[in-house]
Amino acid sequence: MAGQKIPGIQEVLDDLKRSARALDAYSEDIVLAGGLVPLCYRKIYVSELEDHKSLFTFDVDWAVPNKVPLKEGQSVVESIRSAGYQEVLSHLVVPPVAKYQHERFDPENPAPVYLEFITDRAGGPRSRTGNDQSSMNVQSGFRVVALPYVRILLGGTLDFDLAELDKTVIEEPLQVQVPHPANYVLHKLLVSEKRAKREKHDKDLAYVYDVALVTQNDWGAIGKRLKENEVTKKYPAKWLKDARRIVSNHFRDETSDGPIVISRIYRSIAVPVSESGAYRVMADFFQKIGLE
Repeated sequence: MAGQKIPGIQEVLDDLKRSARALDAYSEDIVLAGGLVPLCYRKIYVSELEDHKSLFTFDVDWAVPNKVPLKEGQSVVESIRSAGYQEVLSHLVVPPVAKYQHERFDPENPAPVYLEFITDRAGGPRSRTGNDQSSMNVQSGFRVVALPYVRILLGGTLDFDLAELDKTVIEEPLQVQVPHPANYVLHKLLVSEKRAKREKHDKDLAYVYDVALVTQNDWGAIGKRLKENEVTKKYPAKWLKDARRIVSNHFRDETSDGPIVISRIYRSIAVPVSESGAYRVMADFFQKIGLE
């Protein structure tokens, strides 16, 4: 972010809405992912914590299926470019994939706010024959990062109007898909264990806490969805088993690392959360949704 101004939450939300408008033709194919999802839950679910200060992220993540059909004669990349986004290649994977930053930013430097697209990867980053599987062409000329468990995000969604995020201005409805909280929580728990950076692992656990707080009146429905997924074998049984193991490892008691990192992360945004308070919320949440 050298040389770039640190943005505020409104600027990030503006990029979210700008990209969603550009991708409107693909609204049935793409799903909002990442750290902006809990902000949407604050408007979907009736909670006294709607205005509770949220964790912050600079990136706008969109999950897409392995194959994205062309819509209205315009590709995803063309749609994004039409909204003023330009491609910046990331060489963290080979072949490199593009992140997309708005033209208001200096093209010579990575922008603090960017769009990233992800798709599901079955198996490891390399196939049995040694072929790279860390990225995938999902549409002609559109290569995205391929990660495990993304199909959980795509496999159960809710409709959400992004205009609800800011009721101080009058906007046209802007419908997007967001993961059902059951899917979002399962995904965050599973990916937390795959993170190369400890910072991302910790934030995954904090996002689960955030969802638990905001959806407190709907824990029963979240548990019901998880149970339905388990009974219908929508996902491998091992995934739910792994999720329960992760819960046991990180939330055994208030001295476990889960409550500790939640307390630390929330203190960093001036929200006082004690380790014991975080543990009580999470223990109750996991018990009610069947992941204890």
